[in-house]
Amino acid sequence: MRALAWLLGLGTFALGLSLALWSLDQAFRLAPLTREACVPGPLPERAELWSNGAVEIPLCRKAWVTFRLQGTPAGGHGPLAMVVEGSRVLWQGEVRGVKEV
Repeated sequence: MRALAWLLGLGTFALGLSLALWSLDQAFRLAPLTREACVPGPLPERAELWSNGAVEIPLCRKAWVTFRLQGTPAGGHGPLAMVVEGSRVLWQGEVRGVKEV
């Protein structure tokens, strides 16, 4: 009985390990690009605000971007940034970091 439990446990462990390795292989597989190539051009003057509060600015080269809301630049430390005008907070959110293309 003890040998059967060991065999069953070892089989379950091997199945879990193989499933985890297969998942990693699928997660890091290079997929072909589905969109057209990014052609460098002028930086956009404006960006659309999505319904979830995210702003996406597609860039084809390294650039410094200052986020302005109603003419006020965003500032902050760490992952959080806010746009303040006087004592009023216009926008507050999370900066996801630098993304290199």
